[in-house]
Amino acid sequence: MRKTWILVGLVTLVCCVVAVAQYSATIYMKQGGTDMVIGNGGTVTVESGGDIAIESGGVLNAAAASGLKINSVAFTGTVRAGQHTCTSDEATNNTAVISTGLTSVSAHLIQILRSGAVVTGDAVVSESSGTISVLDGASTYAVTASDVINWLAVGT
Repeated sequence: MRKTWILVGLVTLVCCVVAVAQYSATIYMKQGGTDMVIGNGGTVTVESGGDIAIESGGVLNAAAASGLKINSVAFTGTVRAGQHTCTSDEATNNTAVISTGLTSVSAHLIQILRSGAVVTGDAVVSESSGTISVLDGASTYAVTASDVINWLAVGT
């Protein structure tokens, strides 16, 4: 009887080892724990109230063929984001200049805050060689010292 239980135990152990050896997770941590891999078919879902925080200096790369999708709009390249506080010199020159760290920008987005409130106006926004410029508008927006410009740029 004892031999039977030992044999059953060994067969169970071998079956478990084979099952574990054949299983491969779609989402896993690489050895050492510094990289998370999301394999083909894997998804990261951010639920309501959740957040993905990219700290200053952090980079989100979207180099895959389909790239990054925001509301079904696809972008390919490196995504950089930051916050720029306008200086008194920029206010005097009527132009805020933001270096994105990219050499070319295919899409950008800005939000201007003054004293914590969104400034709605006719600011003129342009991009050249990876630099975003925010200029005075025709009638309502003027670059002001201490304006905070939150920005996001996608490019290479």
